[in-house]
Amino acid sequence: TPYFKSSFSPNMIKWANGDISLKSKGNGALMRISPVGFLFNREKEVIENAISVTTPSHNTDEGISGAIKLSLIIFYLRMGIPKEDIYKKLKIELKYNPFTKFNMTCSETLDNCLYTFFYSNSFNDAIKKIIYMGGDTDTNAAIVGSLAEASYKIDEQLIEKANQKIPYEFVKVLTKYYKI
Repeated sequence: TPYFKSSFSPNMIKWANGDISLKSKGNGALMRISPVGFLFNREKEVIENAISVTTPSHNTDEGISGAIKLSLIIFYLRMGIPKEDIYKKLKIELKYNPFTKFNMTCSETLDNCLYTFFYSNSFNDAIKKIIYMGGDTDTNAAIVGSLAEASYKIDEQLIEKANQKIPYEFVKVLTKYYKI
């Protein structure tokens, strides 16, 4: 069953129409931040761009701090830093809080995503574990998938399979990005 009547949450539509302020703490800030961790090569750039990308739609401490943390983890993983060292560096306390409902905020989402990633051992393992937790599964999988890709990479066969299911225009953009 769909949770919303459209592809976007009701608050995102209100925000786009100018009907509400820019103060969301929704987990969309985490779901869309991963390119920042992948595209920039200095810690300062990652932080600045995480803030810049997040502020227009999620201008709250919860949204911005979560986006910074997630993009920094991806960046550090790309630099080859082990996840245990990253968690210590960022003072991340691993917490598992079962999803008892559809998780919508950064605070409801981030802990379980970080917990799942930390206790995973491959891309597929990470995705399976976060999906099994329930809640906002597509958002959770996008977050954990970004971490897992930065750490474990993605099997070429899985990429080929996914490319067969998405529009060719998307495949072209993704192929171009991965060549950078």
